[in-house]
Amino acid sequence: MWEGDILPYQALERLGEGDALVLAPHPQDEVLGCAGAILSHLEAGDTVSVVIVTNGRPLEGDDVAREAHIHLRREESEAAARVLGYGAPRFLNEPDWRLEYGERLVRLLLGLIEEKRAGWVYAPSHYEVHPDYRAMALAAMEAVRRVQRPVHLAQYEIGNPLMPNRLLDISRHIQTKRRAASCFPSQLAYQPYDRQIIDGLNCFRTCTLPKGIRAAEAYQVISADELRQERPGLYAALLRPWRPVRNQLVAADTLVSVIVRSVGRPQLVEALRSIAAQTYPWIEVVLVDAAAQGDLGSSDWVGPHPVRRVGGDRRLLRSAAANAGLDAARGAYIAFLDEDDWYEPNHIQRLVDALEEQSNVVIAYSGVRRIRTTEEGRIEDLGVFDEPFDASRLWLENIIPINAVLLRANAIRGHCRFDENLDLHEDWDFWLQCLDRGDFVRLGGSSAAYRIGAASTSGVWEDADRVQESAQRLLEKWWPKLEPAVIRHGFEIVREKLSTAHEALRESHRAAAREQEGLRGALEVSRRYTDDLLRHLNGQDTRLQAMDAALRESHRAAAREQESLREALEVSRRYADDLLRHLNGQDTRLRAIEASLRTLDQRLDHLTRSLEQLVGQHHEGHRYLVDKLAENRAEIDSIKELLDPLQRSPGRLGMGGSADSESG
Repeated sequence: MWEGDILPYQALERLGEGDALVLAPHPQDEVLGCAGAILSHLEAGDTVSVVIVTNGRPLEGDDVAREAHIHLRREESEAAARVLGYGAPRFLNEPDWRLEYGERLVRLLLGLIEEKRAGWVYAPSHYEVHPDYRAMALAAMEAVRRVQRPVHLAQYEIGNPLMPNRLLDISRHIQTKRRAASCFPSQLAYQPYDRQIIDGLNCFRTCTLPKGIRAAEAYQVISADELRQERPGLYAALLRPWRPVRNQLVAADTLVSVIVRSVGRPQLVEALRSIAAQTYPWIEVVLVDAAAQGDLGSSDWVGPHPVRRVGGDRRLLRSAAANAGLDAARGAYIAFLDEDDWYEPNHIQRLVDALEEQSNVVIAYSGVRRIRTTEEGRIEDLGVFDEPFDASRLWLENIIPINAVLLRANAIRGHCRFDENLDLHEDWDFWLQCLDRGDFVRLGGSSAAYRIGAASTSGVWEDADRVQESAQRLLEKWWPKLEPAVIRHGFEIVREKLSTAHEALRESHRAAAREQEGLRGALEVSRRYTDDLLRHLNGQDTRLQAMDAALRESHRAAAREQESLREALEVSRRYADDLLRHLNGQDTRLRAIEASLRTLDQRLDHLTRSLEQLVGQHHEGHRYLVDKLAENRAEIDSIKELLDPLQRSPGRLGMGGSADSESG
């Protein structure tokens, strides 16, 4: 892994194609957070709609001053809109610092997304710390998740950096963004936000980009499909810092008690987070320690919802754990969530709406996705369990998963309990009890997930003997109460299923007949092809026979050639033997020559040493002669020096001799 696997090392000219909806919690957020993206969409010809959700009203001052400030903030955003060129922003006038994540805000944003048919939705990131930003981020995630068409959510950063998967090059838009940011003097008086964001954060985002890029905006982009594929509740842990006092003071007639039976599986955290992500605000969690482990976490909160723990003094079977939860529940409505399953964020809200709309309904339930976790940890979708309600059918089989249900508490208190003699089918038995308490209503579509496999409580259903024993016990309990009409209806259901199966079988037979006819035609074509192939093979057989005769003749010729080669090989062998004997004789002579050469070599060494001695003596005699010659030359030179004056004055020597002669 290298840095590019974590942070982008390339910048985009635009995030994607399509019209854009920009959600700004406060005036100015649309400029500081994503002005570059707005300009890139406009440059490509896309329509950009900007919605400013809160009014920016200050918390201090009198009403006149506050209203004047709201008007000023609007004028500033409108001036910035003219600089950017997208038209006029839309103001929702929600109170500042009062945005809350919940169904109301989610539906508001979902309506805007569908109204604008936006392909791109821009909202603050869930890494932000301001409560308005966080509420907007989570509501936008849930709203985009519900959109059933291609749409992308692009989270932008303002007050807190995010972990981006896209960087947008805004170098060519940087001056326009500066001019738009300067349209908010009321805010720049508090902090130089333009310098902090544009010169600070946008400049910092270029540190992984090519040198020529001067500014960039960072985004975390995720599609609606990806949000639906993520495990629900994955981002719900971000709600943990919010603990509204209202949940402790909520009226009992709006409270939902979610009973979670736990034996300490690791999936419990995921189940609790899915409760924290619910858009319905009034929830309490009743956590039943069925394994008496005492280590189900120490927090008294699941996101904004309080947690109450029950049990823990002894081990409880499934039915006993459910009854412990019922006894502890305080809400007007009761739901169940096993620790290895989860809710989607709108699950409780849609069930509450159904019960509030129909006072005669005791149980509302939704469809449930059946999922399985692979060995690689990937969630595999096995389809939706979403059966229409049929009271007579409920007597024959359980058609309602336990985490699909929300029930009206006052309708069952004192009347319905989980049968602690049943360790399986306890929920089915409970639904049969509830039939006498009111109507059931089914909401189409799934909003919860039911895990199947060894890692879930559904693993108990793999024990066929145990399942059969439990079903027998349930049948014995309810058989006396079965009415003939129910039994007849059961037979009608069976007859209908058999009829459906028979029709499917007949259609399968017709399809098989059509396939048989097709095979018959194919067989005829194959037969003709086989005949042609047989004729072709007969012709090939004649050619092969001729080739066989030629091959046999070639084999005989090869045999004759082999015999000739064998004779030549024998001649060569005899020649080789003679040559070997000759070489052996030559070897003897060579050894004699080698001995003679060694003797000559020794004599040569002796002569060489003698010659070296003679040469040495010669050199000594030569040096002696040279020395003598040098001495003789020196004597001759001395004599010459003595004779030289005499040779230069011969006359003087003669005259002197004559005078002496005469005198004498």
